[in-house]
Amino acid sequence: MPGFICFDKNLLLTTFIHKSYSADFKHPLPHNERLEFLGDAILGSVVARQLFVDYPDQAESHLTLYKIALVREEHLALIARQI
Repeated sequence: MPGFICFDKNLLLTTFIHKSYSADFKHPLPHNERLEFLGDAILGSVVARQLFVDYPDQAESHLTLYKIALVREEHLALIARQI
């Protein structure tokens, strides 16, 4: 069915459970650590692609430093506050 989005309620709930909270239970809950890993990789890939396109004459070492600066928690928090 075109436009249909598969929605997994359990996966959505897992996104809100931190590993430290999960550990407080006798049978630990699924937590978001693996999802965080995937999200970090996707964000890094998107930023790397844009830097690659926007700065065609920059060396890899410079692009890496730009990417590190852009995906830092402080920078992402600033952007989130602006949004």
